[in-house]
This record gives sequence, structure tokens and C-alpha cells, in this order.
Amino acid sequence: MRLLTFSKALAVLTVPAMVGVFLTPNRGLTSMVAAFLQYEALALAGAIVAAIALPNLFGVRKGERVLLITNDPVTNAVTVRLVVALQSGKLHENIKIAMDGGLEALATVESYPGILTPARVSVKVENALRVI
Repeated sequence: MRLLTFSKALAVLTVPAMVGVFLTPNRGLTSMVAAFLQYEALALAGAIVAAIALPNLFGVRKGERVLLITNDPVTNAVTVRLVVALQSGKLHENIKIAMDGGLEALATVESYPGILTPARVSVKVENALRVI
């Protein structure tokens, strides 16, 4: 969910932007507003870069919610649900995930988070494990 990463990065980068406004010499309200807009534009650019780069650098992290996509070979039905990653992993790596009812499985990371959607993983039926 890059929107959450973007909003956190923007909030963190806005604080130095506001401090920078008061530390730069200004000659009035107009120059103070102009300085704030310049610093806030830098904060916005930094937040955009962070939202794009962080998922690609760190991948799926332990404890993160991911979308599980399974395909039943008998009925050819596709199932999509939210599960929790029990391991960290990068693109096309296998990670362990926890599903409802104590079921764990090995899943492959298919894609990183989108703007509003979490990372996507897929699991094959033979990779499902029952935890007792």
C-alpha cells in the first residue's frame, strides 16, 4: 500500500520543511510563503520517491498483510483473500504465510504493493501445511 508509505513519508518530510522556513532569512509574509512552498515541494518529491522505492528495496516484510490468490484446479475457481506474511521476502521468492484456522502455506511473491492494494502472493495447493 504505497499510499500509506507516501503519507507517512510526507508527514515526516514536512517537519524539516517547516523548520527550514523559519531558519531562512525572509523579508516578509510573501517570501515566507514562497519559501514554504519550495520546501514543501521538496518534501512532496521526497515522499513520492520513498513511496516508489521502499517496497522495491525491502519487498514484503514480516507481519505485513498480503493478498493471497489461489486457483482450485478442480473447479477452476480463483480465490482472493488477505493473509499475514510470516517471513520477509522479495519478488519471486517463497515466503511462509498464515491463513485463517491455523493453516500455513508457502507462497510466492508475485508483485509488490500497488497504490491502494497490498502485495500479491500466490500459493499452490500442494504447498498448504496444517499446523496442529
